[in-house]
Amino acid sequence: YVYKKGLNIDLPRYGKEQWQEGTEISREEIERGDLMFFEGSSLIPAVYIGNNQIIVATQSYGVAVIDLTTSSYWPPRYEGSRTYERPQEEKIR
Repeated sequence: YVYKKGLNIDLPRYGKEQWQEGTEISREEIERGDLMFFEGSSLIPAVYIGNNQIIVATQSYGVAVIDLTTSSYWPPRYEGSRTYERPQEEKIR
């Protein structure tokens, strides 16, 4: 939803399918707007918002902002990151 509304990028619904889209990047290369993926009962995508923080939708808490420097739950579950190509008209702006 965020990618479609904000960047006009259609991503699949599920994390496993989202992982197959885009380009894998290292943790050091991640920028605001890229997706980070975490291990759970399924592959959980989270939007990186900068300052070592993510926005993630959880069953328990709904949508939450997580600080990866203070969280003990999320960092050990980190699987990798992806960046997604923005449509040409978005790059020009």
